[in-house]
Amino acid sequence: MLIENLPSDVVKRWIAGAGVEGARRLARHLPSPYLKDSATPVVPDLTAWVLTEFEEDDRVFKEFTAGVHSFQIYSGDIAAQHETEAAVARDFLDHPLRRIREWAEMEERWAMDAARQEREEAEERDLP
Repeated sequence: MLIENLPSDVVKRWIAGAGVEGARRLARHLPSPYLKDSATPVVPDLTAWVLTEFEEDDRVFKEFTAGVHSFQIYSGDIAAQHETEAAVARDFLDHPLRRIREWAEMEERWAMDAARQEREEAEERDLP
């Protein structure tokens, strides 16, 4: 992802100058929260900064959540992959940042629902 390859301080300065409109345009491309070494919840610095600085702007938050799975392709056991996404999200449910907690709640619900749908569709097609 391009934004992840740019120095965080450069992107922050640009967003600070561009204001909320700049934050809205880049929010969809922010790096997603993840588990370091499959155990430690990490919110990338730029993501934390944008979601803190523009915490009250619902559109920034919506753009961020819309971008988390943009261009993601699934193959193999898709239901299991969604269940893993839900498990990762659970590790952020008590994060200090309000918008990260909100994302985690939405992500967990979405991922578990997607996993359930995948399993039901596989069963209907009589696939393993």
